[in-house]
Amino acid sequence: MLNSLQAAIYVADMESHELLFVNHQLCRDFGVVEGQHCWEVLHAGQNKPCESCINPQLLTPTGEANPPLIHEYQDPQNRKWYQIYDEAIHWIDGRWVQLNVTTDITDLKEAQQHLLEQQRQLVTLEERERIGRELHDDLGQMLSYINVQAQAVQTLLAQSKITPAKDALKQLTQAAQTAHSDLRRYILGIRGKMGSGAAESAPITFLEALQHYLDELAHNYAFQVELDLPEEDLAHALTPEVEGQLLRIIQEALANARKHSGVMEARLKFDLNAHRLEAVVEDQGRGFTPTKPAAATSESTPASNLHFGLGIMAERAAQVGGSATILSQPGQGTRVVIVMPRALAPHPSNQPAKPGMRVLLVDDHHLFLEGLRTLLAARGVQVVGVARNGLEAQVQARALAPEVILMDVNMPICNGIEATQQIKAELPDVKIVMLTMAADDETLFAALQAGASGYLLKNLQGDEFHRLLQDLARGEAVLAPGLAQRVLNAFAQRGATQENEPALPIPELTRQQIAILDLVAQGLTYKEVGARLHLTERTIRYHVGQILERLQLENKREAIAYARRRGLGIKE
Repeated sequence: MLNSLQAAIYVADMESHELLFVNHQLCRDFGVVEGQHCWEVLHAGQNKPCESCINPQLLTPTGEANPPLIHEYQDPQNRKWYQIYDEAIHWIDGRWVQLNVTTDITDLKEAQQHLLEQQRQLVTLEERERIGRELHDDLGQMLSYINVQAQAVQTLLAQSKITPAKDALKQLTQAAQTAHSDLRRYILGIRGKMGSGAAESAPITFLEALQHYLDELAHNYAFQVELDLPEEDLAHALTPEVEGQLLRIIQEALANARKHSGVMEARLKFDLNAHRLEAVVEDQGRGFTPTKPAAATSESTPASNLHFGLGIMAERAAQVGGSATILSQPGQGTRVVIVMPRALAPHPSNQPAKPGMRVLLVDDHHLFLEGLRTLLAARGVQVVGVARNGLEAQVQARALAPEVILMDVNMPICNGIEATQQIKAELPDVKIVMLTMAADDETLFAALQAGASGYLLKNLQGDEFHRLLQDLARGEAVLAPGLAQRVLNAFAQRGATQENEPALPIPELTRQQIAILDLVAQGLTYKEVGARLHLTERTIRYHVGQILERLQLENKREAIAYARRRGLGIKE
């Protein structure tokens, strides 16, 4: 049996190193080797055992056999790789001998190296694709903003409103500078990476982004952060703008703790009530005196007077109506106390002087939101409020009773189609118009089926946009040019394929996942799906993530389209 193996095998005396057995493969490699010592055969020119002979390691001090020794070796002359197996075994006469099995693993090593290179190339391609998607989204939103803001400036100038036009131009310039800076960061490859392997188009929640940063601290610096979360889920606790500023303040505070505290751990605790969120970043390090380095008293000091970038934290908090305060004393550690509102205060420009159509704007891209507000206000439309996701839109719709809601389709937490369903169920008289960068047939159909009164593209000209809103006020359905025929086609195809057609099997999914996908495709929110199936919302979100991964889909919208092609999502 040993002679049939493709490995070179020999047995040698533990003390004299005389070869007692060699198999055919070793003879093919080294010729006739009877009566020789192992080093005479394997290491030509030697006249004594190798300095690094492993025989002493094969036996314990009491004369028992140690576990086998296995290692890999690359021959410096022929560059081949070998796996070498050494073990102490009993010979036929009862003595301990060395068993050596040497296997050529060059092909395996080359295959592993080739696989590694392929994996690296795949990661590179995935990273390029991710950056491409993000660039498309960010630049697309920026171009939409420039479009509406430039048209707003033209309208203001035509009305001889020089000061508002200058303000709008200033905002446009700042936005262009910011876009240039962001684009440069993309090109230089220094934009932060938010995980790998997950569907990049899925929204990153506040808690996911925070956990990603904590993992980086632990992995890159061995800096551990104890996380203490409130009972209430943070997922829907704050508006996106407040979340963004809070995340950056926490990152700054933890970076300061890592660099300056002198300890390798900190604690982050959240406290949440009906009106505000308090986050405390605390370490037990060396501490410092916030205002006077020589002083030894502890005091609460506004962050704007401090070093370590603490002023930036206070400025960020103030932008959304919050505060950041530092408590520290030499030798007593440091506490950064961040207080944030759960909702933004109404913007002064939400109440324009001119009366007109009462409109609520809903979009998670701040720049486009501001540009659209300026454009509408210049044409006498009364923007009564803004929201940055579907949940905020539902709250604002109840509180402000708008006549029209201009709703982005793709938003975090709750998308525009889900929000439209909820709002129309509660406020059926409100007219909702969907806004998007581009329209596919499935999304067009889903939006109109959810109760939307129209569907407009964000790159629409200002005059055409305003005309369509006037049509909407007269009770007409509005669609951007070129979309009407596509809607009719979508309805026709939908009707032709859905009538009495059984759902096709989906072998990649479990029965539970198919049930979840069916309810999601019917337009139910994750919370509603969970209530229907007696599961938590977090469980539903987890399974949706698994569905996207197993079906190799990019986002929930693609999953809904896939489900409907399979005959799912039909309301009973």
